[in-house]
Amino acid sequence: MTRDSDVDGRFVAFADVVRRRLLYYLCSSSSDANEIAFETLVSRLADDDTFGSHTRAQMRLNLVHVHLPKLEQANLIEHDDGTVRLVVAPDVVTRSLELAHRFDSI
Repeated sequence: MTRDSDVDGRFVAFADVVRRRLLYYLCSSSSDANEIAFETLVSRLADDDTFGSHTRAQMRLNLVHVHLPKLEQANLIEHDDGTVRLVVAPDVVTRSLELAHRFDSI
């Protein structure tokens, strides 16, 4: 991957509210490894008011087929064995989330 495609991938990763919320949950995880069980993540995202129209089954499918692959391509997370794990420093993600929030309020 070139540096430009890395940056493009990161912008794609932060362009969606579900992915931003997922990254927020990982950054605020009580785990030192910044990881969360996949099913816990499904429950939190499906129960979130922002995504009220998604059932857990729909959210699970969207995560597996859309959101997790995009976050992996951006080298932000990895997932296996029922766990989703942040692979970059949480402060990098937090600053990016703050920037995305500023764009939301324009």
